[in-house]
Amino acid sequence: MSLYDLIKNTNITFEDLAKTFNLSIAQISGINNGLYYHNNEFVYPLRLKKYSEELVKQVTYALKYELDKSLKMIADEYHIDVSQLSEINTGKIYYREYLNYPIR
Repeated sequence: MSLYDLIKNTNITFEDLAKTFNLSIAQISGINNGLYYHNNEFVYPLRLKKYSEELVKQVTYALKYELDKSLKMIADEYHIDVSQLSEINTGKIYYREYLNYPIR
């Protein structure tokens, strides 16, 4: 199975894919978004995670107030990919006008 297929058709985290293919999480995210190794046969992003409003609120709260937890700990607790959590933290996805970014 190709890296494209693994990104698009599995729930393997970007972190685990990066380790498997000896790439950085940023590179895997870039491939997912078509920034690296763009292929006109694919629709980008390859993997679009859609989280419930409630989950995004919980994650945002954790980012803002649970400073004793690392990003990895928060991602594991809420079963989301670290790269997706990072994008929530910077406002790239699930942007809220009332928050200052990055949240953490």
